[in-house]
Amino acid sequence: MPFDPNDYRNREGGRTAPNLFPLGKFIAQVTDHELGETSGGFKQMIVTFGDDKGRSRKAWLIYEGAAGFQFDGLLQACDWNEPLDLEDVQAVRDAIYDKDVEIVVKNERYAGNDTLKIKWINKAPGGTGQPSRTPADRHASGPPPRDAHQPGGAPRREAAPVGDDDLF
Repeated sequence: MPFDPNDYRNREGGRTAPNLFPLGKFIAQVTDHELGETSGGFKQMIVTFGDDKGRSRKAWLIYEGAAGFQFDGLLQACDWNEPLDLEDVQAVRDAIYDKDVEIVVKNERYAGNDTLKIKWINKAPGGTGQPSRTPADRHASGPPPRDAHQPGGAPRREAAPVGDDDLF
């Protein structure tokens, strides 16, 4: 794929910012991902969210150790309840791509600078718009979602408040 620097420059020779999600709540879908590692050595997935208006924003989601809840939040928003081989690109696509989720973009201070970032990933109001798909769906209905009332279940975290009135 060729790179055209003119895509990133305005007429005065300055740089243009890509069309990023601004502050607020948005319905978006995962459009890309890559595996990486944090500066502290934790495994992470860098997920790009996009919408039909051409806006996008990345989220860096740790998936190991105590911070693994970050990636689990995306899986919950996508109704994915099965183990997932993150090195299997097709399995990741089946789990998280093309499903409506709500992202909440907030201002956050990091290293002395204010920056906008995806703070929460929630189920979209009304669901993902897609039926839940897991590897078990190919053969059976699969196990029910984990719940605090089931043995071995984990309590569900409270998500950011959802309101249709402030969706953009």
